[in-house]
Amino acid sequence: MNGWPIAARVCSLLVAALSATACSHDAPVSAPAAPNDQPNIDVPVIDELGYLAELRQSRPDLLATDCYDTLVLRDVYRQAVLAGSETYASIEKARYTAEERASDQAWIESQQRAELLVCSQQSGAGGCKNICNAACAVCPLGDAPASSGATRPAMFVSGYGLCAFVGYAEGAGTGGPLYDPAGVILDFKVFFEFGSDFAEQLSPDAFVEFSKRLAAAGFRGDAKIPSDPSLPGQVRFQYNNIIVHGHSPADAVIAEKIGLAMFGAVLAGHGRGLDVGTPPNASSPLDWHHFLCTGGFDGLPTVGKDFVHYRD
Repeated sequence: MNGWPIAARVCSLLVAALSATACSHDAPVSAPAAPNDQPNIDVPVIDELGYLAELRQSRPDLLATDCYDTLVLRDVYRQAVLAGSETYASIEKARYTAEERASDQAWIESQQRAELLVCSQQSGAGGCKNICNAACAVCPLGDAPASSGATRPAMFVSGYGLCAFVGYAEGAGTGGPLYDPAGVILDFKVFFEFGSDFAEQLSPDAFVEFSKRLAAAGFRGDAKIPSDPSLPGQVRFQYNNIIVHGHSPADAVIAEKIGLAMFGAVLAGHGRGLDVGTPPNASSPLDWHHFLCTGGFDGLPTVGKDFVHYRD
């Protein structure tokens, strides 16, 4: 989903610095250095629905005041929340060191440089004209005019604001008719949670390679990672480190299988979700976590309930 808040103050300065090193039009994308495939690794499933039920019993205060952040909190911290007075904010404040913050900022910048480089090689092919809007207006890159005859590659920049998400889209048909005939579900989501060594395991090359594998497998949709420099702790304290939007349940399952095969040995967990809107075209959609905060799960179409309950 687009439309997330942009950190204008931080990101305007950041992208100006990035563009000096990332916008060479003749520099190739470096060869991916992705983790080895591990198809048989048993990765824990993130039970957000079960966690939500526990919160209703023990911490209803958080559902009223801080629902989204509480739901996306990594599993390793959830018992501290359920058992006492801890919150997402208190956990981050107590546990986020200056060294980790600096490392996470550097990781964000490396992901942004990689996307700028892809844009420099794909002018006119995808969403590059959108990534530098608002806070990122100083970015020198943009799509070529439609008359340039550029051909969209199998994997291309999806167009999220650079200072919100780095993301790549895959496959023909992205943005086509909704799979859900009720017009409630916009897309079918998969989440991948990495460990505290995410900066090493989820490198820019690895994320680009993951996106290329999605395209090669016929996946339709996109994948993104948080890249807001004013919130560098998002990936460290939240479980939704890679967020996949699939056009259909089958597309989401393709992404799930590829992610588990590629990253399984280093993942802390994986989960499923939905982006949910208003019929007939799932307009004004809410992401999975904000939707769960509304308490509307029981009203979902069967296809959505089956998907998040792994009834494929």
